[in-house]
Amino acid sequence: MKICIPSMDDQGLESTVSDHFGRAPYFTLVDTETDQVDIMPNPDCHAGGHGHGQGSCHHSGHLKARKVDAVVTGGMGRGALAGLNQAGIRVLVASPGTVAEIVRSVKDGTARDLQAEMVCGGGGGHRHGRHL
Repeated sequence: MKICIPSMDDQGLESTVSDHFGRAPYFTLVDTETDQVDIMPNPDCHAGGHGHGQGSCHHSGHLKARKVDAVVTGGMGRGALAGLNQAGIRVLVASPGTVAEIVRSVKDGTARDLQAEMVCGGGGGHRHGRHL
């Protein structure tokens, strides 16, 4: 499975996981079968806003082009979740830490599907991790 983990830096498996998909400076892509790592700058990170609206559509297109099967995150907005689901990309939630810790949670099955009631409500009052 090829997964995408929103990351704060470009340090591969040692990268710190971003607590919000749309604001992550990087996406760390990991093939869970081969452990191959690829780092992709978030094309919409500095586009302004909070990853809602137009940015959400761009994310799904970029990730689908890279054959990503799932995104593993600590939080995202409703629009991003809908866009990724429409693109056939599964969205999982796992406790934040390093990319390596997230990869382990996917491999051992502790990462679980992000449900609609777990998404950010917008407006800046985020409470990421409340369902983890």
